[in-house]
Amino acid sequence: MNKVIKWAVLSSCIVLLTACENEPEKQFELSVSTPIPPTLGLLEHLRKLPFENEFGATVEREDGKVVFTNDNNIFPYKGKGRWNNSEDSFYHFNDVYQSTGILFQDPEWGDLFATSALLYQYDALFLKDTYYGSPSIISNPRMVSDGLHNSIKAKLKETSLVDEREDGRTIVYWVEISSGMFFEVNHISLFHQQGQWVFQLGIPCTLDQKKLCLKKLQEINTRLELNNAMLANANEESLEPSIKPTSFYVDPYRRVFGSWRSSSGNRLSFKIANTDFEKSKECPNYTRSDRCYSYNNGDSITWFRVNVENTELREEEFFSQNHQGDVLQTKKSKYYAETQPVFIVEDTNAKKITGLATTYFNDNRLIQLEYGFHSNDLDARDVMTDIITNMRF
Repeated sequence: MNKVIKWAVLSSCIVLLTACENEPEKQFELSVSTPIPPTLGLLEHLRKLPFENEFGATVEREDGKVVFTNDNNIFPYKGKGRWNNSEDSFYHFNDVYQSTGILFQDPEWGDLFATSALLYQYDALFLKDTYYGSPSIISNPRMVSDGLHNSIKAKLKETSLVDEREDGRTIVYWVEISSGMFFEVNHISLFHQQGQWVFQLGIPCTLDQKKLCLKKLQEINTRLELNNAMLANANEESLEPSIKPTSFYVDPYRRVFGSWRSSSGNRLSFKIANTDFEKSKECPNYTRSDRCYSYNNGDSITWFRVNVENTELREEEFFSQNHQGDVLQTKKSKYYAETQPVFIVEDTNAKKITGLATTYFNDNRLIQLEYGFHSNDLDARDVMTDIITNMRF
């Protein structure tokens, strides 16, 4: 059985690990009340949990050292780095005001975790249905060298306990864990968001322990003052896995260039997964090699085609040139605030608009997006603008 273990390293390592978090300071203002008294703080609030033998915060200091654990590998679905919003724009370094985590090695329940965070502003957050845990080269180089033998995969199964509210959501999941070919239910997990406060818990539990686990979740509901009526009134049948889950994160982006085997710098995705766009043959002068997408609104067809073209220009040379037409800005990654210009040239007649959007990709290559829609279709204009300004590459 996989256990949480920890290693201590010199505190000088902190500089390397936290340098990437040095973002411009934001102002924090709590817009919705939380169960956390202002004088208590996130960590002390977690210590109200009904478990024993605290193993320590996820990252802690002991005698001038920093303690790292393998908890991210044992609980691959844990924590702020696993959360996302519906737009795939949530980035925990930028969007989380405060966060903490705590581990227990409870004599009755075993290894378990809880995390707590305050967001700068409310944004409904989601979990994915599958996560992978990777060993840390800092905490244990040997585990990394052993490769897949020590990686853990977690599959989340939504239960009937799903409470969606205007200011948040409360959901209970079963978690199937595998460190090989076979999965078995090992944990039950509670995800609770109340405005800007987010709480997540994972405790060992199996399907034949429903009654015991539900009682513990209801105790947590009271101890942490979640005061969630759904949890308080739940029964064992409520913990049955859902046939049609609705609470998981759905990636709004669809990759149109580069395969999943490609390096991240060789992939290009557009925000069309939640639109009516489908691969089609409706692009003008269509050929079988085209990356063509379109939808029909009943009166007209909106389409776009993506090409990756070679260029002799380097990136600096391309952007320093004088480009005709309009300019939009695309934020090519949620991890960076910088945007990149996209140059737009359009041709308009009485019935249709066609355009070409061009920007730099990488390694002497350009992204060229051809598009077309009916001139009276204002929704199509908004859709195309959203696509052009939200590329991922």
